Amino acid sequence: MAQMKIKIPIPEGIDREDRLSIADGVLEFIREQTDKGRNKDGGKFPGYSQAYRESLDFELAGKNKNKVNLKQTGDMMTALDLLEDNRKEIWIGYNEGDEENDKAEGHITGANHLPKRNFLGITKNELAKIIAENSDLTTYKAYQFVKANYDNKQSDKF
Repeated sequence: MAQMKIKIPIPEGIDREDRLSIADGVLEFIREQTDKGRNKDGGKFPGYSQAYRESLDFELAGKNKNKVNLKQTGDMMTALDLLEDNRKEIWIGYNEGDEENDKAEGHITGANHLPKRNFLGITKNELAKIIAENSDLTTYKAYQFVKANYDNKQSDKF
């Protein structure tokens, strides 16, 4: 199984404290979007299958058939974390070999008969806002940096 992680570029001159704040902002955004049933690009997740909606697992999890939020136990979103940071980038994702990494891979890639629900990423606009809020950059300068350096399609390539 592949490690599920994304690289977030960091503008020059951002100190570690601000990098960690940016990472927290990205993690919060991904978790909130996923809870709302939205993918990394803001689109809605595909619905649950009829068979799953009629299953005991679905009933025991207290799921809502109209809201797909990838939250059965909450462990997968809790395990999503900052993996590493340096002066040029931060890495957000899952520890390789972790059970939650494998669950995430199933949702992100559509493996194991799951519909593809790619939640691992952030839009360029949202990333620029988070960088601007946690640095000395204006939103415009942050967006110019993000536009030139961030590939929001990287998790489509797993």
